[in-house]
Parts: sequence; structure tokens; C-alpha cells
Amino acid sequence: MAAFGDVQSGVLVEHERGVDDLSTDSPQPIAAFIESADFDIDDGFDFGFVRRILPDLTFIGSTPGSVPRANFTLLPRKNAGSDYQKLTLLTPNPLSETDDVIPVRDTTLFPESGSLLIDLEIIFYTGKTATSFTGCTRGQLNTAPSTHTANTPVYFFDPATTSVRTSTFPVEEFTGQVFTRFRGRQMALRISSERLGTSWQLGAPRIDIRKDGKRG
Repeated sequence: MAAFGDVQSGVLVEHERGVDDLSTDSPQPIAAFIESADFDIDDGFDFGFVRRILPDLTFIGSTPGSVPRANFTLLPRKNAGSDYQKLTLLTPNPLSETDDVIPVRDTTLFPESGSLLIDLEIIFYTGKTATSFTGCTRGQLNTAPSTHTANTPVYFFDPATTSVRTSTFPVEEFTGQVFTRFRGRQMALRISSERLGTSWQLGAPRIDIRKDGKRG
């Protein structure tokens, strides 16, 4: 695929070819996502429990030789109308177990200080810039400092709502179904990709959800 853009000089220049960002010497993945509207059971009166998802995702058009992958993320609301758990992504560089500054795509939704959850590690931070968390203390609340791969999801962690977690799992070409244990009063489904050579098309994903308790 080739695309052309009009620059200020009035000259048409080729600025993109294929499925990756080729504006630098080293190709970079192009982040893309789509997110559903809320869904629930009985207007959020009942908790919904999700145990399985059928992704229905294809990767036609991906770069030959690549291993295309997309992430499916369930975003919960603890109560109907409350905020989703805040989410961003690490940059395309991995994070070591000793880094005390955590570079991410964006921190707009996050407070000036607080706690983060990356994989199974909880991290306290005391400040932020537009694209990083600063003053980080690693391996808090009985978790261990660890390395994290590029583009890993980063969540805001609130100990008061630990029973409501965002669930993210990878989907590849031959992933027919994914099993999970996930609950919330309302939730949305987000499909995203941040991987080199990945092009994906969404079909009609299905979610196995049932009632799981009522409002107390």
C-alpha cells in the first residue's frame, strides 16, 4: 500500500508503504485499535462473568515472514457509569527491572502520582511527564521487579478496586478461542496491535458471558 501527502511546500511526497512506519531508519509498528460500546447484563444490575472469547480475527495483508498479533482487552467498570481502568502502553523499547523512569505512549489519563500494574509487577510513581512516569519504586506490595517487553500494557493500579482488573490476552493467526476469568458490571472490548508487520481484520467476535451476583 502506498500513500501520498501534501506538505507545506506544495509537493506531493510518498510517506508510507506497507503496514509499518517507515519514516525513520528503523521501521516502527503503527499502533491501531478499535473499541466497542459498553455491554452489560440487566443495565449493570448484575455482575457479568466472562469465561471465554471467540476472537474471529484474520491477518490478511500482514508482512510475509512476520508473526502478526493483536491484543484483546476487556475493560471493566466496577459500577455502571464509573471510569474504565486507566490504560497506556510501554514504548517500543523493553523495560529492565532496575529502570526508575518508565517511558510510555501517553500519561494523560493518569494522576500525578500513584501506582502502576505491568504484567504481575506493581510500581509506585511520584511524578509524570507527557510520556513517562518518574520517581518509580519497583516491585511493591509483595511483587518482584522484573523485565517487561516493548509495548506491554500499563495499568493504573488502585488497591481499593483490585477485584476489578483489565484482562489482556494476545491473539494470533490460529487462535480459535481464549479462556479467561473476568467480571464487571459493565465492560467494553478493545482490539489493538503494536507489532511490526501486522495487518488485521475483525469479523464478529463472540463473548461467553453469564450473570455472576447482584448489586449489594
